[in-house]
Amino acid sequence: NIHRGRAKAFEGDALALELARLALDRGWTHSARHEWRQFLLMPLQHSENLADQERSVAEFKRLGDQEGLNYALLHLDQIRRFGRFPGRNQALGRVSTADERDAVARGEAF
Repeated sequence: NIHRGRAKAFEGDALALELARLALDRGWTHSARHEWRQFLLMPLQHSENLADQERSVAEFKRLGDQEGLNYALLHLDQIRRFGRFPGRNQALGRVSTADERDAVARGEAF
């Protein structure tokens, strides 16, 4: 990612999330070729919104994509614990809590 570690990396998130929801509403995520299904669900998994995270988990379960489900559960866990992804804090100018700093130090950063 050419913008990794900078706020610019997240500028397209709202549009990507809108498109993912459209794909879900139209059934594309479950009728697409296998290699595209996970890609179409990624914006849900990368959202810092709890409802999006819960839907991500449900959709990966529905797809039967165990690897995608495992990652979705890890993302959901961070949102439940912190309400955000601590790995983004520095890039977005957010102050990290001690627990968030510990999680990032353990490699729990998305």
